[in-house]
Amino acid sequence: MLNNIYCVISHEGVLERIHEVETPKSLIGRCDDAVIWLPDPHVSREHAILHWTGENASVLDLGSRNGTHVSERLICGEEPLYDGTEIRIGPYVLRVWYGIGSAIRCFVNSEISTCTDLVRRPDMGYQHLQFPDLTPAQRRVYDGFVEGLSEKQVAMRLNISINTVHTHAKAIYRTFAISSRAELIRRWASLQPQNQRQS
Repeated sequence: MLNNIYCVISHEGVLERIHEVETPKSLIGRCDDAVIWLPDPHVSREHAILHWTGENASVLDLGSRNGTHVSERLICGEEPLYDGTEIRIGPYVLRVWYGIGSAIRCFVNSEISTCTDLVRRPDMGYQHLQFPDLTPAQRRVYDGFVEGLSEKQVAMRLNISINTVHTHAKAIYRTFAISSRAELIRRWASLQPQNQRQS
C-alpha cells in the first residue's frame, strides 16, 4: 500500500509544482480552503474533490461551471484515476502519479518532451548512471529509493532490517553529498534527460 499520491500541476502548459496528496478528500478549486489551490477565474471556487483511499484514487466534479475533464473526456460523476491519468480543470492540467519517483520523472521530462510519452512507454524502465563508489548492497537500496520506495518498503523488498537500510542510506547520502531521500530522487531525476539522450 502506498501512503500518498502526487499531482504534477501545470498552468497553460507551464509546469508549476508537484502536489503531494496526503488526505482522503482534497478539495480542488480557487477558494482559500482548497487543498489543491488553482487560482484562475476559469476554475470554480469548489471545483472538484480528489479522493484517495491509500490504494485507489478518483475525482468527482462538484457541479463546476466549466467542468472537469479526465483523459480529455468531460466527466459527469466520479471517475477513477490510474497512474499517469490526466485531469484538466480550466487552464490547469494535473497528472496523477502513484509514486514520487514517477512524478519527478514526469516533471523533469516534461521540460524536454511530454508526460504522455511516459504513459505510452510504461516499459521504458529506469535509466541509471554508473556509481562505482556504491557497494552492491547500497546500489540495491539506491534502486529502491529512485523508484519512490520508503526505507520500510526497501527493507521488505530486500528482506533486510530497516536499520540496515538506514545505514546504507546514510552512506549513499554521503556519496552524493546530500542529506535526504527526496534530495537523492531530485538528483537522480535531474540527470535522466541527459542520460536518456545518451542511451
